[in-house]
Amino acid sequence: MTSAVPRRPSTGMRVAAALLSERARRREGHPVDLARERRLNSGLTDRLRVPPGVAMSHEEIAGVPVVRLSASARPRGTVLFLHGGAYALGSAEEALTWVPACTDAGADIVGVEYRLAPEHPFPAAVDDAMAVYRELLGSVPADRLVVGGNSAGGGLALLVLQRAREEGLAMPAAVILGFPWADLSLSGQSARTNLGRDMLTGSELDEEAGWFADGRDLQDPAVSPLFGSFDGFPPTWITVGSRDLLLDDSRRLATAITSAGGECVLQEWPGAVHAFTAFPLPERRRYRQKMFAVVDAVLPPHADDQTGATMTPTPDTRTPGPERGRARFAALGHTVRLIKSLPTPVRERVLDAISGGVSSALPPFPDVLRLVETAGGIPDGTLWQERLLAERPHLRGVRQREIEGDDDGRLRARLYLPPRGAGAARAALVWVHGGAFVIGSLDQKEAHWPAVELAAAGIPVLSVDYRMCIDGVHFPAPQDDVLTAWRWAVAHADEIGVQPAQLHLGGGSAGGCLVAGATVRLRDEGGTLPASLHLAYPVLEGTLAPPSPSAALALASADLLSDEWITDMFRAWSGPAPWSDPRVSPGLADLTGFPPTYLLTCGRDLLRRSSEPFAQRLRGAGVPTRHVLLDASEHAPLDRPGTADGEDAVRRLVAWLDGGFEQVGA
Repeated sequence: MTSAVPRRPSTGMRVAAALLSERARRREGHPVDLARERRLNSGLTDRLRVPPGVAMSHEEIAGVPVVRLSASARPRGTVLFLHGGAYALGSAEEALTWVPACTDAGADIVGVEYRLAPEHPFPAAVDDAMAVYRELLGSVPADRLVVGGNSAGGGLALLVLQRAREEGLAMPAAVILGFPWADLSLSGQSARTNLGRDMLTGSELDEEAGWFADGRDLQDPAVSPLFGSFDGFPPTWITVGSRDLLLDDSRRLATAITSAGGECVLQEWPGAVHAFTAFPLPERRRYRQKMFAVVDAVLPPHADDQTGATMTPTPDTRTPGPERGRARFAALGHTVRLIKSLPTPVRERVLDAISGGVSSALPPFPDVLRLVETAGGIPDGTLWQERLLAERPHLRGVRQREIEGDDDGRLRARLYLPPRGAGAARAALVWVHGGAFVIGSLDQKEAHWPAVELAAAGIPVLSVDYRMCIDGVHFPAPQDDVLTAWRWAVAHADEIGVQPAQLHLGGGSAGGCLVAGATVRLRDEGGTLPASLHLAYPVLEGTLAPPSPSAALALASADLLSDEWITDMFRAWSGPAPWSDPRVSPGLADLTGFPPTYLLTCGRDLLRRSSEPFAQRLRGAGVPTRHVLLDASEHAPLDRPGTADGEDAVRRLVAWLDGGFEQVGA
């Protein structure tokens, strides 16, 4: 009954959900300003455009106004679309949101301009939609008719088909429902558990349900189709977000249909709010792809079409082109900039809601860069740090101190010292976080979490911030910042609590590149070298070596990064500098004279194609090397506190700094 969707929400979805839920929390308990909501809804609908190659006409069917959208003089079928809006808002022109999926499958779309409450309560909307359905059956064979709708339109579609079945009318080929409102009484558990997590408010839905029902019991099957019969129901496809207030409407509806012997596919999208398919996000693109597949599958081919082949989906159902991506990610950047301007308590709640590790669906790197540059940098929230202290009281004793200065280049770092009364430290670490050279701060999980854990274990840490490679910043600026911090640590080793010879240097991902390149410069300039290096899943060159046979097998299921993504990222880092420069690409450097090095590689990480050859080159140069492969781990475990691989990575790092090769383990 349940169908697969992406495992994690996109970054854009996390941002949108956080902002919309914050707005909903402020509106909860206030009456609906219907005039204002209708103006806002109308403004959004006015922005919809008729795609090239699609004709839109305003007609009447059975005396009811409709909008017809057609891309073919010879359609395979018709989709009857019922818009959402809590029975009080919306218009038939919202059918434009379904065009990319339906017209590409060869179907016309008929959107119904049904009468709205409170001016026209039940049964006005049902009567209008029913009249159009009945009339369409006179010109469109039932097996070429699909009925669908979003939100209240989804509930209305169910009411129409339940009434049509009672009248003995034919059922359509399929039903397509987006986050349907099937229970006006809001008796589902999600109406409570998702309150404050969705864009909808319970108080507004209660008021709007009353307008539509006009005094009827809200669990009367005439207004809440969930409580009606689903005997003989056509195949049904339902999509809904996990944060939707109406999530349980979809779940209970799917159960009711299958219990009555029908077919139902339910798709729950992680992290998505109500009406998420309206937002210009990756989820909408994937949703349209899936809807296209449904419509294409249920509509029979023309009698003289032996292949059943349909038109290729329009670009909107595929990967966005450069112009679409540029606009979408610039818009996300402006949203992030807005978040940064919010009052601190609100900003922190929003950042906490959208924070997360790297996703399995990273957009192309140029789009990431566009978003970051438009936003003026991506902020990190701090509420997760408070939860970390609550879960791990032993971390509370760690002392923190901000280090800033411009005497010898840019210096911004945070010093983590062991709790007072701890024994003398045997080692200290200068640590550099990752973030693809364009994202990250001292509040990033990878910057803060390993540092506070090591300090609690008696190992001081200087966590280093550096300039991002945005807005014209490239090599060597970020690496200069790392060297400035390293030299400060050497000069202030007594403040850190160790001798200069006890200072180690480490970094993760892009931070590993900065650390390794900085070590090349220190060696060549005769500077103080670290006691050892710790390189965690580093990127060390822009063109990765081919994988070994065993690595190729493991990487077949890893889809986070691509060679093109790495190349574009490295281009942002290097700027005009040649990639052959060993300071830019330390994976190509002569490694003679390097300090002992501990390399941590993740088995399901494309960057193992960078660290594994580097380990071989280190050994070939006579450098004492420990190379640890976490077979089942994806990229950046040190950015994931509380996970098994993250905890293992921190434990091994503590062991390395405490005891070296023999302690870290294989």
